[in-house]
This record gives sequence, structure tokens and C-alpha cells, in this order.
Amino acid sequence: MNIATFRPASLQAQLAELKRERSMRAKVYPHLIASGKLDRNTADYQTRGLDGAIVTLERLVAAELRGEPGRKELVDLLRDVRRQARGEDVPDLQQRLDAVLTRIPE
Repeated sequence: MNIATFRPASLQAQLAELKRERSMRAKVYPHLIASGKLDRNTADYQTRGLDGAIVTLERLVAAELRGEPGRKELVDLLRDVRRQARGEDVPDLQQRLDAVLTRIPE
């Protein structure tokens, strides 16, 4: 079995992996810094980047749990709106628009 046969990880699974990695770094980085194998500034920079990614995914997971539309759904919808504006037929566009708009928080 190779990586191509695995389904993409859910946002929640990705978040769990980032948190696992953050925990591992919290244990390993002090030893690497003390041994001179890792510069403290580099470690801090990498840790802040990982912490930022965790916060971003936490927000995305929360939005997903609230039922808010995701980026792909919105982009697909906007592309279809553009197609219709050019005169192309896009079946059920009004229903899709209404369904998505009701899920976007005010």
C-alpha cells in the first residue's frame, strides 16, 4: 500500500497530527538547543509557525462543525456564478446559492 491509496486526512485528523508534533517538539527541542544542534531562534520560529497552523486548523474545524461552507464549496459556487454571468447554463445555481448563504454567519 502506498500513500496514493490513502484517503486525505480530515481536518480533525490533521489537527491531531499537528498537536502531536507540537508535543513532540516541546520534548525534543530543549535537548537539541542544549546540545547546540538547533538554534533557539530557529526553534522559536518553527514553534510559532506550528502554533499558528494549529490555531488556523482549530478555526477551520470549528467552522466545519458549525456547518459553515468551506473554501472549496465557496470557490466552486463563485466559478459557477461567473459561468452563468457569461451566459452558460448552470443548473440549480439559485438553490445552491441560497443553501450556502443560509450557512454563512452574519
